[in-house]
Amino acid sequence: MRNPLRYMPLVCLLALSLALGAQPRNPYDLELENLRSQWASAGKLEKLALLDRIQRMRDYTDDRSQINFVLENIRQAVVENDAVRNEAAAYLDDLRAFKMPSLPRAQHWYALEGPRQRILAEARTNPASSADFATLAELEHLAGTPTAADHMLQAARLESTVSHWLRAAQFCEEPLRKFAALRNGLALEPANARLSVELATYYIGRQQLEKARDVLSAAIKSAPDDFVIRERMASLFLNLGLRSIALQELRRLEKQWPAPLWLHGRLALDYEQMGLLDDSARLAASVVEEKSDDREQLELLARFHERRHMKYDLQTDYIALSRLQPSQPDIWSRLAQVQIDCGDAEGAKKSLLRMIALDQENTDRASPASPGL
Repeated sequence: MRNPLRYMPLVCLLALSLALGAQPRNPYDLELENLRSQWASAGKLEKLALLDRIQRMRDYTDDRSQINFVLENIRQAVVENDAVRNEAAAYLDDLRAFKMPSLPRAQHWYALEGPRQRILAEARTNPASSADFATLAELEHLAGTPTAADHMLQAARLESTVSHWLRAAQFCEEPLRKFAALRNGLALEPANARLSVELATYYIGRQQLEKARDVLSAAIKSAPDDFVIRERMASLFLNLGLRSIALQELRRLEKQWPAPLWLHGRLALDYEQMGLLDDSARLAASVVEEKSDDREQLELLARFHERRHMKYDLQTDYIALSRLQPSQPDIWSRLAQVQIDCGDAEGAKKSLLRMIALDQENTDRASPASPGL
């Protein structure tokens, strides 16, 4: 009789292959690969726009270290333009600034008046193609310029693509223009996942929840592995009062996609809404551990620690929030109260003095100028 143990390594290998095959590829890892593939053929201005899109993938990918790796390679690449290398350095400094605030930081091009004016002027010099207008719109959006939406719409009219209409919809603040851009994009690709999420968000904002549900249902059929769509649907179920259905889907998402920070943060907020406070705080803490300047998750943790009377943890929350929002008197007031509870009289005094100074500044700004004598 043959020993069945002879086949055990083969059985284990087969089981591993099946397990790996059962786990779908993160769609945002694929999107990051697509962005990286555009780099070699991009010009300086296009690269400045691409850098922002690449760094925003960090919250969605399974392996966040690859974003740091990409940015570090660009920062060190001697073949890259100085503006591009500086921008990569600025994004890297953003990632570590909150934990190491005393270190000098590179500044983004759009944060400094000189580089901001030069780069926008270069982008505005005789744009002719849809790519020119799209790049101009992306740069204007980063710089907070109100013409970004108009220029992205111009890009979409010159070359009607899903990506152009999607970005136009994201840039448009006027509801009817946003809706028109979404419809134009969906006319090209009715089942596009990103456009569907934007359209569902539009409907939710107008309290048209059944329309949002129909849009998300169709999107899930075309992109069942997109956790953003599925979380939005679960959140919608929660708002419709379908708590048990929402919870089942949220639990499945947490199990299937344990890595993306964006999903951790959304699940934390959903669980808090459902009253699952321990799960909510656990996920919020996992976000703050890697992204310590996430205000939304810090505020969630503050609410949790306050409910549980965890005063020292609450003090840590408000110290972090005071660094993120140093011009908010209410933050300093709350911090002072918590510091008193923790026995830190000197810290409470400094917080109160800061609050008083901010209140005085706000009063001075609100007061009309005194007439000259």
